[in-house]
Amino acid sequence: MRRICVLLFLMFCFSNLFSQNVSGVITDEDHNPIPAVLVINIITNQKTTTNLKGEFTIDASVNNELRFVRKGF
Repeated sequence: MRRICVLLFLMFCFSNLFSQNVSGVITDEDHNPIPAVLVINIITNQKTTTNLKGEFTIDASVNNELRFVRKGF
């Protein structure tokens, strides 16, 4: 059965006036962290992956779109 990713925590930290970091934890519906999720900033094409705890941080600005990709989800 395919499980749906749930973004539990999304926090914005301003590093300067024009850019910021977006951090979060990606979990499944049972609150288990999902490692190796590819996180893509669609506007800047910057990419990162979640660690074993499902945590990620990526540079983003207001109105940037983030995409989360993992095989099987």
